[in-house]
Amino acid sequence: MKIKRILLTAIIAGVVCFGIASCVKTDDISTVTETAEKNHDPEEKPYGYYKRVSLAKENETIDELKELLRIGKRGYLVVNEDGTAFFDLYGEKTEYIYDEKNFYSKDDTEMISGFSYVYYGGRLTLNEGIWISQFEMLTDKERDYYLKHGSE
Repeated sequence: MKIKRILLTAIIAGVVCFGIASCVKTDDISTVTETAEKNHDPEEKPYGYYKRVSLAKENETIDELKELLRIGKRGYLVVNEDGTAFFDLYGEKTEYIYDEKNFYSKDDTEMISGFSYVYYGGRLTLNEGIWISQFEMLTDKERDYYLKHGSE
């Protein structure tokens, strides 16, 4: 009976690991970006407050996937109308500047080494090469809480 339980547990664990590993593949990352680009309306502007809802990496291992699931829903992105933005993770802010197609490090004043983004329907998808981050616009209540408490 004990051997059956161990064997059954091992089989279930294997199926779960395989299922998780097969969820995010290199092709999926391209598909996320391509779908967002097809539906993108260039007249829509990405101004606002966002929460990160997912983070994916090409060719990730099981351990990396577990870590991404843990950290992927943390952090806030604030995109201002003046072409500036920042990502806030536990109070540590990374500043950016942006144009119609790319985000750049604040220090990249010549706007040479950017990474693309697509805004569609309240979601912002950032493509940083092997990393894809998706952000969702905060509700009014979430925004008010963020403004009062920060990213704690």
